[in-house]
Amino acid sequence: MRNTIKRIVRECFRQRSADLPPVDLVFVARQTAAQVTRAELRAAVLAAFEQLSARTACGRAPPPETS
Repeated sequence: MRNTIKRIVRECFRQRSADLPPVDLVFVARQTAAQVTRAELRAAVLAAFEQLSARTACGRAPPPETS
């Protein structure tokens, strides 16, 4: 399942890389990622990219991740 998740993230990144700001991205797949469909996972990744683009377009840097 891990390779499937990596493939989906890479595919989404290739599609949206021109719209993303020049930042380093780190995705951490939780165990619950194995329980969703590929379409749901793809939608979640694309939504994260959209949120990142929207935050940086407003001149705000994304907040640091907290666990």
